[in-house]
Amino acid sequence: MGNKFLETIFSIKNDYKSVSLGRKHKVLCFLGIKIKFRIDPRLKETIAAKKIQNTYDLSVYINAEKVVVFIEVNAVICGGQISIFSLCKYSKAILEPKVPVLMTTMPGKYTYAHNDFFINNIDVFRWEQIIEIIKNKKEVIIHIPEYLTPLFLKNLTIKEKKILKKIKNLQINIMNQRVDIMPPKEYIDECKKLTENITQTTAHDRYSTQQMSNKYNIPLHKFSVNLDMLQYSHLRTNNIEKIILISPDNRTKSFCINCFINKLGKELPDYKIIRFYKMKFLDCMKLTSRCFFTISMGEGFDGYLIHPLFVGRLGAAIYNNTYFPDASWLKYRNIYEDYHQLCNDFVKDVRYFENNLDAYHELVKEQKERIMKIYDMEEYKDNLRRFYNREYDFYPQTEEGAKNAILI
Repeated sequence: MGNKFLETIFSIKNDYKSVSLGRKHKVLCFLGIKIKFRIDPRLKETIAAKKIQNTYDLSVYINAEKVVVFIEVNAVICGGQISIFSLCKYSKAILEPKVPVLMTTMPGKYTYAHNDFFINNIDVFRWEQIIEIIKNKKEVIIHIPEYLTPLFLKNLTIKEKKILKKIKNLQINIMNQRVDIMPPKEYIDECKKLTENITQTTAHDRYSTQQMSNKYNIPLHKFSVNLDMLQYSHLRTNNIEKIILISPDNRTKSFCINCFINKLGKELPDYKIIRFYKMKFLDCMKLTSRCFFTISMGEGFDGYLIHPLFVGRLGAAIYNNTYFPDASWLKYRNIYEDYHQLCNDFVKDVRYFENNLDAYHELVKEQKERIMKIYDMEEYKDNLRRFYNREYDFYPQTEEGAKNAILI
């Protein structure tokens, strides 16, 4: 409403207004009256993005019989986002030029044209361009991040829903990268009003199961994750600084992260304690290459534990049964049973590794080797190929699921 009012005032008479632009506010001076408006950075980014997106040549996509679309969300930087861009990148390598693979932001008023948080060369479209491209297609696959599924359904217009329903072979794939934020089954059932061809793809072995396929009554296929971290290995140096980095997550209400940080400040006064916030990924990796430890306060088996290994550094995490491959990871000194153990033992473990740098580097080497086996690149590519060939890992073992599998 504020922006519409601003436009109305501007249209009265150009001679009677002046505008000053700050970082967060616009100030309009009209007939001696100052009116302050808060600037929405997403709106500013959207205006700039649309100018770039309008230069994209859509003809090659409009003429294709089949299109694959990845839905992304702007203004977020996380491992899941990097994973989606990787899936898009390698889908392009497998399917193009015969089948175009596109990246788009969510249906809604905000968009952006390129993700500058990490290294990539993928153009990002806006949803209104995508809907124009796919409206007469014979076959379309739309990949949606798990937690965005409810919002995607909510933001679709009646016209867009009609367009999607008219596509002869429409497949909606829910990218189940974090099982704890996978939406309830009711949203999957809502997707089935657009098409019966609904699938889910996973990132971790622990929930890539028959039970998960049965739970949502849709086929399940494991994509895994491509770390794509070797491009950052050149950042590795022998100069380790006394820095401890802590992830921005806060996944437990029973554990006070600020109290833990204060404890580290008192017991490790010679260290800088830094929390990650909005940073470009390259800057994040540069900082990680200098630190002694990173600590994951999120899924545990995530980038804050894994990425440091590729620049010769250790991460620490709390073990859980959802994301870690198995309980054998508990044997390592940098993996803790719970937050209580982390709080009690982390400082002494830091001091231990200070005095045993050979043990530190050996642990980095061992865990990196395990990670490389878990996230094997050729297996990752093969998983993608099998998905596009509809060779899924699991089909629901229910009466309704068997019926849907036949339809698919």
